[in-house]
Amino acid sequence: MLMESGTVSRGHTAPENSFHSTPPIGSHTPVLLDEVVKFMEPASGKNFIDATGGPGNVSRALLTRNAPDGRVLTIDCDPRALEQQEEILDEFDSRSVRVRGNFSSILDIARMEGFIPADGAVYDLGVSSGMLDDPSYGMSIRHDAPLDMRFDPDRGVSACDLVNGLSEKELVELLRGMDEARFARRIASAIVRARAQAPIETTGELADLVASAVPRKFHPRSIHVATRTFLALRAAVNSERESLEKSLGDCPDVLGSGGVLVVICYSSFEDRIVKASVRSSQDRWEKLTRKAVRPGEAETASNPRSRSARLRAYRKIA
Repeated sequence: MLMESGTVSRGHTAPENSFHSTPPIGSHTPVLLDEVVKFMEPASGKNFIDATGGPGNVSRALLTRNAPDGRVLTIDCDPRALEQQEEILDEFDSRSVRVRGNFSSILDIARMEGFIPADGAVYDLGVSSGMLDDPSYGMSIRHDAPLDMRFDPDRGVSACDLVNGLSEKELVELLRGMDEARFARRIASAIVRARAQAPIETTGELADLVASAVPRKFHPRSIHVATRTFLALRAAVNSERESLEKSLGDCPDVLGSGGVLVVICYSSFEDRIVKASVRSSQDRWEKLTRKAVRPGEAETASNPRSRSARLRAYRKIA
């Protein structure tokens, strides 16, 4: 697990009520941002943790509302994301604290940076539009690029390593973990047959393989047929299940009494982990959302990638 202390920016502080006049910057449009702000209730002096910082737009929205002395700790394991954060968050001076690390270490990072107890923590579990559109990440079905999928480029195992190194049985188990039960064996068998001829090295090769393994009549209309296969590989490469379970398990010890947890999921796989984690310590949480909050028609029309998002919010009570 790579974790190293990030930089604290220096600059000027944005005005307290400038959120609506400061739209998101960069190629990534944050999902359900107004809802995140509503549940977190940022105000002067409140300190928050953006556990999945990405380009920094969620952190920026909170920092514009908790001036003049509230702080935000932004965590991300991708050095490319931290470079983007410099442009977006430098203006907030020492109120913006950025750390390169994995959110599985949220307790250690928050303690090291003086964010215990925090007033809120937000997890946006989707990958940014920039990551999907940048071929160097090697995780998009739309762009043929070297198969990679690592959030942290210094991490050892890539999707290419898994696709070409796992046994057929292991591939089946990996796919079934992402609800790809019906065609897991067909897809795994197609991968093993293809790699016997030559290594599978690009996203395009893998997407075509999955498409050929699944009968055409079972191809979904709204998403590419290889989407679940790509999600399963991405989750395995980045240890997403293990990291999320650990981070959410530690979150009650990070938040102060009344602190708010907001999580945005994009798959049933992630949503199940969130609900199971809260159930395991339900005496410590109050539900703020009776059911998941979904984007409205206007948001999905302007940002189609938001259509699968679901937000859940909780308040720490013990």
